[in-house]
Amino acid sequence: MANNLLNELRSAQRFDAKDFIENQVTDFDPFKTPHQHPSLIAGTGILDGQKVSIIATFRGRDLVERMATNFGAVTSTGYKAALEALELSTQAKLPIITFVEMPGADASVQSENDNQSIAIAKFMLAMGQYPYKNVGVILSEGHSGGALAFVNTNRILMLEDAIFNVASPEVVSTILKDKYSGDEILDISPMRAVDLLKIGFADVLIPKNDDKKTQAQLIKKVIVNSLNDIRTEDLISERAKKFNKI
Repeated sequence: MANNLLNELRSAQRFDAKDFIENQVTDFDPFKTPHQHPSLIAGTGILDGQKVSIIATFRGRDLVERMATNFGAVTSTGYKAALEALELSTQAKLPIITFVEMPGADASVQSENDNQSIAIAKFMLAMGQYPYKNVGVILSEGHSGGALAFVNTNRILMLEDAIFNVASPEVVSTILKDKYSGDEILDISPMRAVDLLKIGFADVLIPKNDDKKTQAQLIKKVIVNSLNDIRTEDLISERAKKFNKI
């Protein structure tokens, strides 16, 4: 059963950020930042009558796209682009909505040589210090500090079958010297959305729907409600308190 879930989460037909933008965001205008990478989608658009900034990871819908996006593993270039998008969002005083579907940050030698860890840390810090509202949406799976940077937000929303952890099930299995398979890790480690809701990491679970238009509507409703629910003026402290509790 766990194996079926992992296959579903990683399917090329899985609902992604592009599906949301195509169905619910009008006048989407990509940011023209110095750094660009196929694994990152960033720009502004109108959602439910309000202008918002969107920063999303993208895994790709076919093999060609997935090779171009590094299968969703964001590189140092992608994190630099994300930070640049955040800075433009700050100038425009816009709420940020992030979408996550990634196996983790790129772990290649090239990214390490390009100061990947510093790029992630800078983006994570900027998300935590963002002076306006931000909401993170985990669409499928998100792993590592690289994924956490995208959801250092006032509210974290997850599709009800999504997973999130410091490492993928396969990596955790390796750390445990293959005592458990990657599939078994899902059943013994609190990385499922329902478990993360219980410990306070996730704030709202979004029902899963196979129809992409309906799925986009369900996600939009929860995003809009979450933005309206954020009433505190001390947004930065609210984020810190959330993660300190965890």
